[in-house]
Amino acid sequence: MLDMGQPVKILDLARQLIELSGLRPEEDIDIEFVGLRPGEKLFEELSHKGENITPTNHPKIMRFVSQPQSVVEVKRIFEKPFGRVAHARVGRAQDAPEASGAGV
Repeated sequence: MLDMGQPVKILDLARQLIELSGLRPEEDIDIEFVGLRPGEKLFEELSHKGENITPTNHPKIMRFVSQPQSVVEVKRIFEKPFGRVAHARVGRAQDAPEASGAGV
């Protein structure tokens, strides 16, 4: 994980970019607030339950350390949400109809 410093407000960043381009915010270029788009988040989860942050040789770089899971536990985790998909046979990309031109 990287220490990126203090958070930056997107509005401040937009204004600075407009001004650096020699223009005036809200006069030459409007700033619109359009809300969150599908898949966008206001906050990002940086770690998960059971992970610990440990330092590295660089003061602004940390790493996550967690206890390894048994193979049995990993299989259980992947089979639960995916069901049949986890056991599906994965073919080669050139065998897909889009890649071979078949079905066009």
